[in-house]
Amino acid sequence: MEDKDIFKFARTSPVPRQKRSIVVSPILIPENQRQPFPRDVGKVVDSDRPEGSKFRLTGKGVDQEPKGIFRINENTGSVSVTRTLDRETIATYQVSTGYLLTLCIKM
Repeated sequence: MEDKDIFKFARTSPVPRQKRSIVVSPILIPENQRQPFPRDVGKVVDSDRPEGSKFRLTGKGVDQEPKGIFRINENTGSVSVTRTLDRETIATYQVSTGYLLTLCIKM
């Protein structure tokens, strides 16, 4: 009986994999701040970010309830808070950041 390769895997992936992770120290935001909002609270910087990609933010206070408290400028990485925070309601928020690759397919 002849041995044959049953499984063949491509050596390259069409979408780059993100293997590294950076742990960031907490950003302290004073509670009960007065307007004006939105107010910048930090910035995501990634020198290895592929050209044309967009920053994104996910987690509680972004795309999970309560939604819309934090947002990110998808081009610059600037993170802002959109309203007053109350520690008695929610003591901490943990959000994750990354980037989305835009793929253009022409037919």
